[in-house]
Amino acid sequence: MSPRRARVVSLPDAGEVALSTEASHHLLHVLRLSVQAEVVLFDGRGNQALGRIVAIDQGRATIRLVEVPSAARPERDAHLLLAQIKPKGLDLALRMGVEVGLTHVHVFAATRSQGRPPRPDRWTKILEAAATQCGRADLPQVTFSSDLRTALDLLPDGITLFLALPGADRPEPPTLVSAAIVGPEGGLTQAEIHLSIDQGAHPLGLGAWTLRAETAAALAAGFVCPPR
Repeated sequence: MSPRRARVVSLPDAGEVALSTEASHHLLHVLRLSVQAEVVLFDGRGNQALGRIVAIDQGRATIRLVEVPSAARPERDAHLLLAQIKPKGLDLALRMGVEVGLTHVHVFAATRSQGRPPRPDRWTKILEAAATQCGRADLPQVTFSSDLRTALDLLPDGITLFLALPGADRPEPPTLVSAAIVGPEGGLTQAEIHLSIDQGAHPLGLGAWTLRAETAAALAAGFVCPPR
């Protein structure tokens, strides 16, 4: 079995790291690890290292590194502009985005969005849990914008942009930094579609069937992420 994983705020080059109470509880009481168990620590910025539990004091575990930290992150950036959708679907889309390799998720309030007010703290916990489970050492950056135009302004210059549209053809997967736009449950308005196309977005077909928004988000994310 692969070593269990835990997120830390910072990862030194050597020595010991005291885990937070929350991370310690998960390792010691949920996973039932004990002294001498191996744990992979990651900092959420793309660095990870193998360590070993050497002490437990007042419910907190101390990990001693047994190797020098190494970099582990996707080979190129991949962005998803995702309209705010219902909380359960948005949570699932974020989790799947971590698993397929997104580096940036730009949640925006579309005209037809049905989601609740943004919850960045909850989103960060979902990303962290997904990275812990799937083996990533970095966390995608998540932003929230009040509309699509504002989200588009956050993209880097020169990025290749795609717009998920029902009935569109599926182009060749990109080989450079790219982004995909996915609308809410009720779809993007014509104004939002025209805005995306005016910004250079290429139509992106995701299949012949009607998809849930979170399914469309996962497929679009997989399209713009480099294969591993």
